[in-house]
Amino acid sequence: MGGVAKNDLTGRARLREAALELFAERGFEATSTRAVAAAAGLSPALVTKHFSSKEGLRAAVAAHVLDRIGRELRELEPGAVLMASLDEVSARVFGGPCG
Repeated sequence: MGGVAKNDLTGRARLREAALELFAERGFEATSTRAVAAAAGLSPALVTKHFSSKEGLRAAVAAHVLDRIGRELRELEPGAVLMASLDEVSARVFGGPCG
């Protein structure tokens, strides 16, 4: 989802990005904080330190995704067709083809 190399991200951002990928791949319930930490190359204790809980991590992931989508939508041309615009923004944010 991001354009920055994972090793350039802070620990908090690395956990958030790993969680986004794993939640999308496996689902929230099937993803442990230990798996997120391992995917980020960090200690599981850092999930608690940065997000308090798995639910806090989910909230941070959701806020990040909504922020990215909002920024992309604000950059669209005025008068753009909403559904086509959402398709274009989704493709840019999450990768994949438009249309």
